[in-house]
Amino acid sequence: MPGTATTEHLVTADELFQHPEWGCCELVDGKVNFILSLIFQYVRTNDLGKAFNAAGFILSRNPDTVRGPDVMFLAKARIPAGGIPKEYLN
Repeated sequence: MPGTATTEHLVTADELFQHPEWGCCELVDGKVNFILSLIFQYVRTNDLGKAFNAAGFILSRNPDTVRGPDVMFLAKARIPAGGIPKEYLN
């Protein structure tokens, strides 16, 4: 993941998809936005629980915009002993 909040050149949705090592990020008018990734890293580094995002959606092309519209945080204390369930959470 680059150290800045956005990349320095325009990226396509296809290129974004080819870089899972960038972590959870969005593409806004061809620029990679790592805000979600920073949230995920903070939660993981501080052992606070789990953060999730929705699937990415291509909203526009040329320059491309891919958004993951939702972020969810689940506090460590709320994670069931058996792990995160596959069904709805209470």
